[in-house]
Parts: sequence; structure tokens; C-alpha cells
Amino acid sequence: MTTGSTSTPATGVNSVLSILPPAAQKAFAARLAAAQANASTSTAGGPTSNKSIKTYTAGATTANINTIWLDQIGRAASDKEINAVTAAINAAMAANPDKTYNSGGSASTTQTTAGADMNQVIREQALKNPETAGYQAATTYYDALLNVLQGPVGGGF
Repeated sequence: MTTGSTSTPATGVNSVLSILPPAAQKAFAARLAAAQANASTSTAGGPTSNKSIKTYTAGATTANINTIWLDQIGRAASDKEINAVTAAINAAMAANPDKTYNSGGSASTTQTTAGADMNQVIREQALKNPETAGYQAATTYYDALLNVLQGPVGGGF
């Protein structure tokens, strides 16, 4: 993961973005540039605010994606899915960055608001996968079948 305020996405992001259609790439780049343009504002001695945009590489997200994929879909994500989900994570981070506000002055207070949550974005992407409903239904019915087969307390059939 990187946090930055550069004018272009990190190289890892560019490789992930390359799998998206050109229109989606342009939309992401525009959102990122707009967020970076508004990243920090302040007045002398007065309040300050800062936006911090996190970007992730596929390597940095793979473990989280596979953990959630195994729970929701019953298998590890493919490389193509990891790249697509990583792109979705980076788009969500650019659209909803971490924000810090400092009131300034001698009795200043600082408040930080977390932006997008990586694991929540992964869960949302898993729910969009057509395999999710089938896996969830199968595991639910399997658990119910096991309960029936175990029968009442003290034995099975």
C-alpha cells in the first residue's frame, strides 16, 4: 500500500488499471486527479484539512481477497479477479480518501475520518460474483442436512 499525493497513479495501479476499459481508466484518473488537487488546504495559523489517498498493488491485496473469496465463494480468486478487485479498491480509495482536520490555534484538536474500507470493497465485489449465491445456498443446505442426519441429542437414525 502507498499513500501519496502525486499527480499520476503509482505504477502498480497503472498495471491494474490496464485491465479496465479505457472509459473506466479515464474516470479513475479524473477522480484521482480531482482528489489530489483538493488534498490539502490550510490558512496561516488556522484550521487545516488533508486527504490521504491509499493505493494498493495486486500483491498487497491478494491475501485479503482470497480470505474473503474463500468465505463467500468457496475458492481462491483468480489472477484476473484479483486485478479487477484491486482496481475497484483503488477506485473506492480515490473516491473516498482518509480525511484529517485540525482546528488550529493554541487549543487545536485533530479529527481523522477513515475513507473507504478495503475489506468492505472486497466483500461487495464478492457479492457481485455470480458464484456467490450458489455457494452460499449449498453451504446453508449442507449444514441443515448435517443437523438432520445427526438427529436428536443422543444419536442419529
